[in-house]
Order: sequence, then C-alpha cells, then structure tokens
Amino acid sequence: MDLTLEYVAGLAGTYVPPNLTWDYAARLVICVIILALGIWAWRQSMERTALLVGIAFGFFGLYYLLVILGLGGPWETGVLVLRYLGYLIVIYALYAAGSRRLEIRLPE
Repeated sequence: MDLTLEYVAGLAGTYVPPNLTWDYAARLVICVIILALGIWAWRQSMERTALLVGIAFGFFGLYYLLVILGLGGPWETGVLVLRYLGYLIVIYALYAAGSRRLEIRLPE
C-alpha cells in the first residue's frame, strides 16, 4: 500500500503540492518557535500579552499542521475557525497592551 503524503492527502480530499508542503512546514516551525517564546516571555515577565500572542501563533501552527496532514478539506470550517481565532486573540492582546485602561485577566 502506498502511504505517501500525496496518497493520504488525496484520501482526505485535499492535495498539498510538495513545494507548498515545505512552505507550510517552515511556517509551522516558526509558529512553534513563537509559541515557545511567548510562553518563555510570559514566565520571565508575567506579561500576559506575550502569552496571548504565543497562543495565537499556536493556533496558526495547528492550522498549518492540519493542512500538511491533508485534513484541511474535511474540516475546512474548523480549520478556518482556528485561523480567525488566532487573529482575534492577537487583536485583543495588542489592543489590551496599548490601552492602559484595559487589563488582560487570565486565570493564574
């Protein structure tokens, strides 16, 4: 049985060409690095904005992972929700960081 990426992606209903697979893999690695740096920065400074930005990029990374695995097609709506949720978290975190009146409250 041929279990290549193309075959598995074809079964899932989407095909990601190899040149895009490398691009998505690079984006996934960058998102994981930003997530790790966000967690590290939060632990160093307890600044929740860094944590929220890291979590948002974690959602972006999850999106890229699902696309690489060929699961973007069957779960297209859910995959798009991940991206939009990530964008909304970044918007909220940056607005909260810029506004002195608004404080980000996360459970401790």
